[in-house]
Amino acid sequence: MSKYFNSYTNTGRRNCSILTLSVTAARSQEIIGSYGSQF
Repeated sequence: MSKYFNSYTNTGRRNCSILTLSVTAARSQEIIGSYGSQF
């Protein structure tokens, strides 16, 4: 049971980091886009 739980939490942690990276990338794209429209 603990082995299953550990693999589950590891997968969840990996998905969370991927989600954080994608959100950060999207925000940086928006910031770059807003700067580009200013200049």
